[in-house]
Amino acid sequence: VHGYWSYNWSDSYARVTGIVPGNQTIMAETGVGLPWRRFYGLNLLAELDSPSEYYIDRHNGTLYLIPPSGGQTVVFAGEVYLSMAENVFSISNRTQNVVFDSLTIGMARGMALRC
Repeated sequence: VHGYWSYNWSDSYARVTGIVPGNQTIMAETGVGLPWRRFYGLNLLAELDSPSEYYIDRHNGTLYLIPPSGGQTVVFAGEVYLSMAENVFSISNRTQNVVFDSLTIGMARGMALRC
C-alpha cells in the first residue's frame, strides 16, 4: 500500500502483513499510521479495470495485464517480456579498456548501463 501514514507531506510504501475483513483492518509493516490517513493499494488483481494496469502474482510467476490499447484491439503476435533486473550492466569507476560493439541492451527496470 502507498500512503501518508503520519503526515500529509510524507508518503511511503508499506508491505501488507495482514488483512482482517471483519473489522476492515489492513495491517502494514510500517507499524505507523492513523485510521483517517489516506492510502491506496497497489498490485491488486481485483482492482484491474483500465488499460495499462497490471498485477504480478509473484508466488506463481504470472503477470496479469490489461494492455495499453489506445482504444484499439491489441493482439500479441509474439512474446511478452517482463524484466526483474534493475540494471543490465554495472561497471565500476575503475573499469578500463572495455568496448561494446553492435550490442543491443533492453528490458531493464532501471538503467541499462550503470557506471
